[in-house]
Amino acid sequence: MKKSLYLLLAAATCFCLNLNAQVDTQDTGAMDIEPSAAALAGEPFKLDLNGDYVSNARVKNCPHMGNVVFATGSAELNFIYYYDLCYKEGAAVAFVYQQTYLNYSKNPFFNQKNFDTATLLFSTFTERLDDWQWRAQVAINFDDLPYWNFSDYMNYDILAWGRYAFYENLGLHIGFWVQTGMEFDRVYPIIGIDWKCGDWAINAVFPVDLSVVYTINDEWNIALAGRFIDQRHRAKRDEPVREAFWHYQSGGAELALNYNPIPTVSINVHGGYSFGGHLTICNQHYHRLSRLKLGDAPYGGAEIAVHF
Repeated sequence: MKKSLYLLLAAATCFCLNLNAQVDTQDTGAMDIEPSAAALAGEPFKLDLNGDYVSNARVKNCPHMGNVVFATGSAELNFIYYYDLCYKEGAAVAFVYQQTYLNYSKNPFFNQKNFDTATLLFSTFTERLDDWQWRAQVAINFDDLPYWNFSDYMNYDILAWGRYAFYENLGLHIGFWVQTGMEFDRVYPIIGIDWKCGDWAINAVFPVDLSVVYTINDEWNIALAGRFIDQRHRAKRDEPVREAFWHYQSGGAELALNYNPIPTVSINVHGGYSFGGHLTICNQHYHRLSRLKLGDAPYGGAEIAVHF
């Protein structure tokens, strides 16, 4: 039943008529440092639906341990409640509901396959400093819905990201992304450049935007991009390993088609190949029980965003 949500979210984006991972709560294939023109033109709300499915990935370091299938789907409602036109400065709040599916075929640690997460996200952006664009956000993630246990199941994502306009068509990026909570702490630097030349744009900003984009016309563009999936969750208390913690990471390359029929609607469909990754499983105190090295696997997904 729950697994159908992932397929529904992906199918809805295809049928309903951006390579965007805001720290889309953990999928960094969709981040953008500045809000869309639609949001700043009087449409402060954004509804975003997206889904991704990574097919069977073989466990490489222990072949008899089976395969891993991963899928995720989310719905986000974002509201820009403050905007200063003079400084191009604003603040927003968003609510995100996410379902994640993890099927490790020979999992001795927990039987749970579906994980529900609610996220409350606060963000701000500004161009108050000359030649700089800055974005910051804090995401508070409530895992294991609907049985919330704040002390054991809350975690946080913190982002600070700046772009300096070095030349008219060249930008330099710096910043950091922090994951913390559930006895799991990571800090990733954000660093890189973006460059535009005619209809081409090259984004080499690790780890949030690695892409080469060709603009066909005002409505269509096509991109070759990298996608990094990074999620962590905690299983329920009544599993064989009580409150087991797992961390899934994978990276791949994809071909994406982006369509903007009108300024307030953006649609993305993408497909690619994951070049392996890792699934780490720990007990509730983050003592490692297993670290699985995953093989290559195809993946696909879609997204639709509507401003109003």
